Amino acid sequence: MADSNWVRQRLLYKFVDVNADAGTNIHTCCIVPDNCCFVLTHICAYNKDTDMTEFTLWIDDHNDDMFQLLHKLTPGANVTIEWDGKVVMESGDYIETYFQGCAANDNIYLYVYGYYIPQFKALTPDV
Repeated sequence: MADSNWVRQRLLYKFVDVNADAGTNIHTCCIVPDNCCFVLTHICAYNKDTDMTEFTLWIDDHNDDMFQLLHKLTPGANVTIEWDGKVVMESGDYIETYFQGCAANDNIYLYVYGYYIPQFKALTPDV
């Protein structure tokens, strides 16, 4: 039987903008609630209409430190950019994405997959 503290979700977050601005579109998502953590396992992003210049995804932790998880040039319109791995996000962490090089009214998409652990408490070393 599976551990009830682990709740698997195939899709943690989906973002669709069917009316993107020309230039850079910034989107913030997946803010981790208190006493919980997210484990990211797969990210997919694409621009359906225009060869996007580049896609960048940052993780901003609860200490306001940001690290770049993904930065890729797109090979063409309607071609996905993929990331696979494991990243743990704790309470207060969030994702910030940049779709750069869009044309006005582009359709841009972001899918974040993984799972979350409810009632998560960070481990502290014994003193």
